This record gives sequence, C-alpha cells and structure tokens, in this order.
Amino acid sequence: MSGEWQYIDHGGNAVFVWFGGIHEKHLWCDFLRDESIDALTFIDAKFNWYVDGIQGVPGGFFGAIDHIRALCDGKKIIVAGQSSGGYAALRFSLELNPALCIAFAPQTGNRPGLKDIPQPAIPIPDVAGAYVERQPEFPVVIHMSRSETSHKEQFFWNDWAHVMPMIAHNNTRIVIHPTDMHAVAMGMHKRFRPTILSAIDLYVNHQP
Repeated sequence: MSGEWQYIDHGGNAVFVWFGGIHEKHLWCDFLRDESIDALTFIDAKFNWYVDGIQGVPGGFFGAIDHIRALCDGKKIIVAGQSSGGYAALRFSLELNPALCIAFAPQTGNRPGLKDIPQPAIPIPDVAGAYVERQPEFPVVIHMSRSETSHKEQFFWNDWAHVMPMIAHNNTRIVIHPTDMHAVAMGMHKRFRPTILSAIDLYVNHQP
C-alpha cells in the first residue's frame, strides 16, 4: 500500500479499481473489505484528468496501465471513477479491457462551456469518440444526475453534453439519479455501495 495509491488484497477473483476525481481523497479503505473483491484506488498525478498518470507510479499514463495490469494479473477488473476520475475510468478501460466500467458524471473530452470556454480547460483525448469508433465489447454503466441546477451558478460542467455521444456505443447504459448536482456519486450516500455491488453482480458475477 502506498500513500499515493492503495490496494486491499484479500484473495478475491476480481479487483475494483477506483479513480478519484480532482482533489478527492481515496475511496474509503473498508469499502469492499468484507467482499470477495479486492480494491485498488488512485489519485490523479497532476490533477489533469490522469493525462500524466497516477500519483506514486512512474511512467505517466502507460506506466499506470502497466502498474494496474501487474497488480490485477489473472483477476477480473472493474474500473470506476467520478468526474475526472470517470474520464480516467473510461480512458483506462480502453487499454485494460475490463469486465465492467462504471463512470459517475464523467467528462469525455473537451466540450464548449459557458462563454465558449472549453470544459475542461486542459486538452484531453476524446474518449467518447474512441468508444463510438472502436465499439469495445465490455459493458459501460454511466451514472448521471437528472440536472446540475443545484450548483450551476458556481460550477457547470454540462455533464449531459459530455455523455450524449456515448449513447452511440452499443454497450453503454445510462442510469439517472434523482439529484441535481455534478458529483452524483458523492450525493448517493448509502446508495453508493449497493449500486456498485449490484452492477458487479449483474455484469461480472453472472457473466461467463
């Protein structure tokens, strides 16, 4: 276990890989401690949508890919994240070919925002376009709030503009939650853990 990344390994046959959003802390360490799923959590190396990889792992983005593959060798991988971590989950999944990708209110590339300022302001590869072009076979579940009206005066990502191109990916499912905020995962409270576990049970445990 590292201060920059954390791995709970209790001999499960699957690894839940979580990418935190900008300035988010690690997913709490006991999240899956009692389950038959190992947990691996990361923090963005330079808070730039994981373009430069993960904290504590050299080699940038592809060094992070190698690191995850080595830790998860022989196990099913479930990749997930929130916001910029949701973007990372989508992008890393294209390289890792996981059993399941779960993204909470992800960005998918640079989109025009208020006053035509790109969101995010940092140039990032367009993962939505990559999914539509490549049509990977692993399932993708995207969790969204119904709107962002609770905070749009302070912060507005236009989440739906980011995820709409993903609908053209045949294996993508959109789940809408009765909240009005960008940080849909953080607003789920007691529903977050069962939401993750039910998705794993449906898309991973019941698949050959």
